[in-house]
This record gives sequence, structure tokens and C-alpha cells, in this order.
Amino acid sequence: MGCPHGIILKLGNANVACVAPVEPTEDPVDCVSSEWDSWGACSVSCGSGQKVRQRQITQMANQYGKPCGQHASMEVAQCSTEPCEAQDCVWGEWSQWSAPTCIGLCERHRQIAVHSQGSTGMPCEGSKIETKACQPDCEKPPEDCVLSAWEQWSQCDKECGGGQRYFFFLFFLKKKKIKLTLNLN
Repeated sequence: MGCPHGIILKLGNANVACVAPVEPTEDPVDCVSSEWDSWGACSVSCGSGQKVRQRQITQMANQYGKPCGQHASMEVAQCSTEPCEAQDCVWGEWSQWSAPTCIGLCERHRQIAVHSQGSTGMPCEGSKIETKACQPDCEKPPEDCVLSAWEQWSQCDKECGGGQRYFFFLFFLKKKKIKLTLNLN
């Protein structure tokens, strides 16, 4: 069976039909992309980084045109390959020692003033916090109080029938004045 301008369809070893090619009913429309956007900023200011640019599909292909599959929508390139200047880490000043705790520890702190930079910049060495033994603050030594002289007896509060008289003195503890009154019948 001859098929001069068509396609022969086979089923197994047998030729079944001769199909003439179908002519498109519309013109082919290929995929179209926009021009590339400008390159974006580099991801680093020194050392090895990346920059990106993009483009968009402005027209999709129809069933007869070339599809968009081969059109890249993003490009990535290396950028800023200048070596970074090395900067070693620098510690800030130590804080004052803290008040002692009940278990007898004081501590002080410091912060990083300048972080290390570049591939050869040295990191900060040493501790961020220091502790030392100090006198515990919860157990203070005993302190004596100071007593004033006795005051005069007060007048009796009744002229007869079981009145009361008072006398008092002052004592001082940690610069606090406390009045103590005794009542004797």
C-alpha cells in the first residue's frame, strides 16, 4: 500500500491506514521573552558573591509554535571577587564587678566592640564573662546596737486606783533610731 504524501499507521506488522498530514489551522506563535533586566546588587561587598538578573515571558507559544522550555528566566553570575580586608575581633571594656551573691561569687561582663571580618580576621579569644570569689552578701557579721540613757519616769496616768507609769530608752541599729517603752505597774 503506497502513501506518497501521508503517514502510514501500522498495527503490529500490518499497515492499517494512510493519513495525510494535517495543515495548521492557525499560524505558529513562538514563545517570546523580554530583554534581560539589569544586574541586581552583589550579595557581598568583598570576597566571592553572586548577582542575579531576570527576564519575563511576554508571549506564550501556541500549539504550533516553539515552546518556552529553552528560554532561561534567570541568570546568576559571580561578582565582587576583591579580597576583603582582614579585621581582627576586638573586645570592649570590662564592666564593673557585680555585687556579691549569697554563694560568694562576683562577675563582670564585656561585649565584642568590633567583629572579625574577612577570611584572615581573627576571632575574639577569651571569655565574655569572668567570675571570682568574694565575700558573700547574705551573711553579714553581727553588729552591736547602741543604747541611750534611761529617760525619766512618766507621771502616773491616774491619781488613784491602779494607774501606770512609763519610762523608755532609745537604741540605734544601723543608724536607725528605735524607741522602746516599758510599762511597769
